Amino acid sequence: PEHDREGRVISAEFPDCYILTVYVPNSQNELQRLSYRMEWEDAFREYILSLEEKKPVIYCGDLNVAHQEIDLKNPASNHHNAGFTDDERAKFSRLLDCGYLDSFRFLHPEERDAYSWWSYRTKARERNVGWRIDYFVVSEKLRERIRGASIHPEIMGSDHCPVELDLAVYPEGAERALRIREKQSIDRNKMRRSHPYPLFPARLFHHRRERPGRLRTGTGAPGYDGSLLSHALSGL
Repeated sequence: PEHDREGRVISAEFPDCYILTVYVPNSQNELQRLSYRMEWEDAFREYILSLEEKKPVIYCGDLNVAHQEIDLKNPASNHHNAGFTDDERAKFSRLLDCGYLDSFRFLHPEERDAYSWWSYRTKARERNVGWRIDYFVVSEKLRERIRGASIHPEIMGSDHCPVELDLAVYPEGAERALRIREKQSIDRNKMRRSHPYPLFPARLFHHRRERPGRLRTGTGAPGYDGSLLSHALSGL
């Protein structure tokens, strides 16, 4: 409750998982809020673990941390700056050790120069001098359902760019679900009535925006202002 006044987490419950969007506190210049952030990180970890006892958790957002040296352009000169302190990185490691995956690194463990945030200063985006601080973090229980994780630097709108997670709702994947639908020739409305949740893969899209506006995914799903989750179910 002591953290609720900052309004940093939105949680949505689905039939077989929780999906959260989060904006982790920035430690700020001279690490003025680092101590508060450490308290917040512990409280957030306890919260998602309490949800995990009921069903798997996926969370996304601006986590304000570059976890590894590969996740920012200049790790040496930023070592003690907000977002790349040992304390912040250790908190993220501890959370992952509780049974979660950084979905992008899970699929792209060695990929370099893949960033989601660039400073407005010195034309950093044009030179791709950035940080990867926006994530989809996925419960280990959903490991087999991860089909893709990508970053979209080509999409403009703020100093951040969107990140995306492709997740099969059923472990056996979208291909089998598509064959089932084609075989049964179920129309859309009937399928909605027949199934408690969709057979098709979910495309989850996160974009941190600072200016009011409407964010749309490729499927035309509704978007939201701020650091919120846009959720689309393809094929429906």
